[in-house]
Amino acid sequence: MHRTSTVFKSLFAIALSLWFGLSWAVQPQYPVYPGYAPYPYGAPAQQPQQPQQPAQGTTQRPPAYQGWPGYGYPSYTQQPQQSVQTAPKAEVTVSQSAPYIQQSLIMALKITSSGNLSRLEPELPRSEGLAVKKLEGPITSVQGKQIINEYRYAVTPIRAGQLTLPRFTITGTHADGRTNFSIETPLPIALNVKPANPTVKPWLPLHAMVLQAYLQNDDHPAAGKPLSLVIDISAVGLTGIQLPSLASQLEGGPFRVYREKTEQQGSLSPDKQFLRGHKTETFTLVPQHGGKLLIPELQVSWWNVDTATVEITKVPVRQLVASGKPGPQTKEGESLLGDGNNLMVLLPLAAGIGFLVGFGILSWLRKRRFAQVVEEEVALFLAFILSRSIAFLTWLSPIRRLQKIRQLLIRALPRPFRLWFCVRLVENEENPMDWSYMLRFLANKHLDIPVQRSLPMIGKQLAQIHRGTSEAEMVALMRELDSSLYGGTDLDFTEWKRRFRRQLRPSLRRRREQSRDRGAANKLPPLNPTAPL
Repeated sequence: MHRTSTVFKSLFAIALSLWFGLSWAVQPQYPVYPGYAPYPYGAPAQQPQQPQQPAQGTTQRPPAYQGWPGYGYPSYTQQPQQSVQTAPKAEVTVSQSAPYIQQSLIMALKITSSGNLSRLEPELPRSEGLAVKKLEGPITSVQGKQIINEYRYAVTPIRAGQLTLPRFTITGTHADGRTNFSIETPLPIALNVKPANPTVKPWLPLHAMVLQAYLQNDDHPAAGKPLSLVIDISAVGLTGIQLPSLASQLEGGPFRVYREKTEQQGSLSPDKQFLRGHKTETFTLVPQHGGKLLIPELQVSWWNVDTATVEITKVPVRQLVASGKPGPQTKEGESLLGDGNNLMVLLPLAAGIGFLVGFGILSWLRKRRFAQVVEEEVALFLAFILSRSIAFLTWLSPIRRLQKIRQLLIRALPRPFRLWFCVRLVENEENPMDWSYMLRFLANKHLDIPVQRSLPMIGKQLAQIHRGTSEAEMVALMRELDSSLYGGTDLDFTEWKRRFRRQLRPSLRRRREQSRDRGAANKLPPLNPTAPL
């Protein structure tokens, strides 16, 4: 019995041991944190020590994170972030890809960056056949997180055909002052330049034009009393300096014409797509005699680039009646009125006399009040008839044709004389750009040189017209002027004009040399030439 109880006790102890062992084996394993006892049993261990602060003057490195014990996550160390400066981006747009020759285009250069820039220097592209001039910039704006700098340039093609605008090169520095960059625009721009229309002289490719003219101090015009005529031209497509002068259209009339001043302006349109030009010319007109004076019609022909048509903008004729001694035209009209052989004058005169006789009879029969009303109406009618008659007689006068005869005489002169005439006319221009435009206009009008030719080509043709002039020196002079106008080089314009006049000045010595050369060329060879021994 005692032995049996002992066996039961042993079996019970073994079973209890197995139960405790299995319970411990299936218990979940929790992670063990450094400095603490295993969870959930046991009291917290000693608290971990706080990290020591680095000494002053040393650099604290970011802490290293260890993996979790019992899990397969690796440890990692936090790395410091580094700022990277990216280069800006640039793009170029042109207002039109198929312009006409000498039509000014607007080119926009847009530079986009992610941060501020301390320096930005675009380099103007150079291309044969294109003149590029800066108009404005940089204009800075912000769009979201990007900073945009914009430049605008005027691009003028000076010859027709296929032209290419090279890529821009932009250099600069970021805001830190240490990081430099150099970028280029993506692709060159191709332009298909159309030729000028030969019927439009001078050649003015525009989108729109407005021409106005008005008088000042014209309350009581009189012979010898100055008047002021203001001519205002506004255009879209060219600057004020490129617009023509209308002084030549005022010559040859009953006034002495003196130029007072010229104001020229150029700006961009509000949408930054077109050039706007404004030119104001003020002239002093002095009547040479009394009577009826006519300010001639003013007109400008220009080419509408939007509709591809020729348009003419006009200001109509204006009439003034000035007090003072009548001029020769008025005396001629009076002599024609007294000529009984002119049927066109006698018929209106006879009708007027008959009407006056009838009016006298009617005045005798009617009351005086009615006669006064009729008298006023008759006076107005007679004044109208008289003005129309004098206008017709003036139209018949040959004096109006003298201007055309003068132009024919000038065209009859030899081309070297006409060339010297053109050089003398442009001598008073002090601005190189005005001088070049005036020379192109006069050379086209009197020498039949196309206005769209480049300055070196014009110099070559002038040297061919004026015999004895060095063609190479003329081309070199014109290249100097072209570089000053479109390349920005310095030029002493007074000295340049002196050298230009010296090349084209008439010389008796050159004529003797030319006649001697012609005589030597026309000399006959000897009749009996002897052969050399």
